[in-house]
Amino acid sequence: MTLSQCSQKSYDPERVSVAELGERAKPRLTHIGGIYHGTFDTSVHPYRDGLWIDNGTGFLPLKSNTIPVIRTGRIVIRENPADAYSETYEDYEVLSNFPTIVPSLGAASYAGSVRLTLSPFVLNLQVRYQFDTGAITDYDPDLGIYIDHSVVLRVQSCSPTLCSAMQSFNYTITPVSPNTSTSSGAELTVNDLGQLLTEAKIHFNQHAFSGLYDQIQTAKNLLLLDPTLISDTAKRQRFIAQDSNAAADALCTTVARYLYLKAWRTALASATLPALPDFPHYYLAHVNSGAITTDSGGLIFVWVMAPDQLITPYVSKQFLQYAEFARSSLYPTDYSLLAEADRALPRFILLRDSPSAIYSSHTFFAVKQGLTYVMVDTYHLPFNGISTKGSAGQTWPYDYRFGPLGSRYLHYVYWYGL
Repeated sequence: MTLSQCSQKSYDPERVSVAELGERAKPRLTHIGGIYHGTFDTSVHPYRDGLWIDNGTGFLPLKSNTIPVIRTGRIVIRENPADAYSETYEDYEVLSNFPTIVPSLGAASYAGSVRLTLSPFVLNLQVRYQFDTGAITDYDPDLGIYIDHSVVLRVQSCSPTLCSAMQSFNYTITPVSPNTSTSSGAELTVNDLGQLLTEAKIHFNQHAFSGLYDQIQTAKNLLLLDPTLISDTAKRQRFIAQDSNAAADALCTTVARYLYLKAWRTALASATLPALPDFPHYYLAHVNSGAITTDSGGLIFVWVMAPDQLITPYVSKQFLQYAEFARSSLYPTDYSLLAEADRALPRFILLRDSPSAIYSSHTFFAVKQGLTYVMVDTYHLPFNGISTKGSAGQTWPYDYRFGPLGSRYLHYVYWYGL
């Protein structure tokens, strides 16, 4: 796939609109299905008189919009017992104790740095971790946990009032020489970069009723034509019902990885690579697999739970060597983080920043051009095409992205290789 190949607006607006309205009108449980710690109350929206509920004992009239979830099982809501079309449901797993946390990579010895994720994901718990006896940090599934030296990883689950005991995992990391693939592939031409910046601005623009909105509407149209693209009925209903504008506004992590992949694969044009689908199919595939799930409100599919799964299936293993640098006492400034890219010189870098000095909220990426990195940003468009260290030439808050005068803080710089 070349940079010029991009999904066009190819959906039936009437078909999608009718399906959206139909799904949004259905009475739906406000808590999305998944794993929960302890019992909780859910409700139905939109609630109205005359609804029926089946929580495993057969359909009964729903007499209250407070529905206790006290055990593992499926809760089904219908307009009436015989109306299967109006049915919505959620599957709940209710844990009485804190779960045992399982890293995706077991405690062992590894050659070179590793990144791991933690499971299970319990919707009403926050997982926290620390290295040795250092600071305790909230776990972010979008980033996982990066380990580049020998360390004891300690993890725990926390409810609003109580935390589990720490679990400990020993990781021994043996340093290895940098992967020579970091010098593989061609630097993007000015024309290639121009096409990429145009895609970011037009076809993947995250703002209302712009390019990414059309991509999500196209995905809904595909799903209506082929429901097997999302195999779980409840998930499929929520996907159709989601507000495509709201989803586009918050989908930066997925979009950044997709465009990062397209740029990377252009640089590796001579390599034999696995097929990369168009964005609507890419989005659907990773929602179906669970790598992308809903936000905390269960309304839009934007949270990335398995970040590497959005990258690694589409690039040959020999080109993969993950590196990550995070804001810390070792990297207290934006420029100290950017300096790591200047030192390693990968062709492309992913970045996370925000207006907050504490939390990161936005993902984008940048392309190496000569001695600088040019930002490719689908949301903060005044920065699209600007050097990571250059002025955007706009009025506040776009005077300067990073550095002492910056309106935003850089939190992470990372890349997968090349």
